[in-house]
Amino acid sequence: MEALFAAGALAALLYIVLVVVLLAAWIHGLVLAFRANIFLGILCLLVQVPLVLIGIIYWIFGFDIPAALVRALRN
Repeated sequence: MEALFAAGALAALLYIVLVVVLLAAWIHGLVLAFRANIFLGILCLLVQVPLVLIGIIYWIFGFDIPAALVRALRN
């Protein structure tokens, strides 16, 4: 019985860590989008899905997608 409780507690802890990481990636993606362009930030805020991906890609590869998009659209 104690093993089931420990497994459930570990699963709950991993879920909480996942939620915190995704929330941090969402906030970082939002900051990057607003830093690149205010209109892009508003668009990403309305759509919401790309923000997590923007944050995670920036953490893993160091590539700022919103800044690259704004640079590409200005040229």
